[in-house]
Order: sequence, then structure tokens, then C-alpha cells
Amino acid sequence: MATLRLKELAIPKLISHLKDPDRSVRLHAAASLGQMGPKASPAVPALIEALQDPDAHVRKLATLALGDIGPDARAAVLALAEALHDRHPGVRRRSAVALGELGAEAIPVVRSLLQAVDDPEAEVGKMAVWALAEVEKAMRTKAA
Repeated sequence: MATLRLKELAIPKLISHLKDPDRSVRLHAAASLGQMGPKASPAVPALIEALQDPDAHVRKLATLALGDIGPDARAAVLALAEALHDRHPGVRRRSAVALGELGAEAIPVVRSLLQAVDDPEAEVGKMAVWALAEVEKAMRTKAA
């Protein structure tokens, strides 16, 4: 329990590390925030900014962290939809997964996910199909 509390106290420091000049520091910060799940929701704005990082691996880990935060990352929906057009296929794939993990919060960008189904990289398309199924499932649950 104490370890979790220490991690929560570290969130502001991890947020600042997302802008560190050292790529490995930025990677570690994004990964650590993702491991905290919804408790890292105060980092959502900084993770949205990290989707513009010059390093594709940092961008990919930012999408992973946003997905791990889940519906509390609803503010990232449009940025994740934009990331479906990233030049790096790993970022596009993880963006689709993150949108699926946001469930019903991704309803406004269903059209972007539908377009991603036809991505030239088959794995991106597969994850877009999965994300659409997750969004639909969340809509059904919400309606019930």
C-alpha cells in the first residue's frame, strides 16, 4: 500500500520527465505512468503532448499509458485519433488499442477507427477492428 502511495507522489516528477532531453528518461516516465493505470490520470495532458515526441517509441509508450489509464483519459480521444495517422505503424497500432481501452469514450472517433481498419499495416487494421468491438461492447453496457 505504501509503495502505491509513493508512486502517486511521483506523478508530478514523472510528468516533468516526459520533457527530459534524454530519450530513455522520457521512455521510463511514460512506461511508469502507464503502470499506474487510472491513478496516473493527472498525467493525461502531458501524455497527450508526448504523442508529439520526436521519438516513435516515446509516442508509442504514451499511447500505451493513455490506454492503461482507461476512461479517465477521455481528454486524449482526439489526440489518439490523430495518432492513428502517425508515420510509425507501432504508434498507429497502439493508438487503436488505446481507443478500444477507452471504451465508450471513443465513440466520437469511431469514423477514424473505421478508416484505420484499412491501414496498410495489417496489425493496425486488426487492432482497429478490436477497438471498434470494444467501443460497441461499452456502448451496449452503457445502454443496459
